[in-house]
Amino acid sequence: MQKKWIYLAGTLLLVMTAGWLYYLYQQPRKNVVGQDAEYELTAVELYNAFEKNEAGATAKYVDKILVVTGTIKEISETAEHLIIKLIAGNDNGGINAELDKENKNEKMFSGNIIKIKGRCTGFLSDVYLVDCIIEN
Repeated sequence: MQKKWIYLAGTLLLVMTAGWLYYLYQQPRKNVVGQDAEYELTAVELYNAFEKNEAGATAKYVDKILVVTGTIKEISETAEHLIIKLIAGNDNGGINAELDKENKNEKMFSGNIIKIKGRCTGFLSDVYLVDCIIEN
């Protein structure tokens, strides 16, 4: 009889934990509107920081809100997002900034200089920013 209660309590705990994790997973991501940037730098400075010392740049910039200024290299679209690639002075990589489609405006075309605020998520041949907005 005691084993039955232990299994029941364990199953209940497992179901509650799975429900809580699903709830957290389904939370909408927050963009950076109204949040202060911890660093403001150019696309070239950010990319060079990761290229020269990835571990140091990761510790300094990842999971931080950054304002990055740079020249648009290209813009692509997914079902829900715009991906803006900024020139970073290197043909092999750049800065990829992901923002919601409703943030699209007249400043977004190749060759234009733009200021983007977003959360840095890391470096894989490009530096990635998510939850971005366009700064004026």
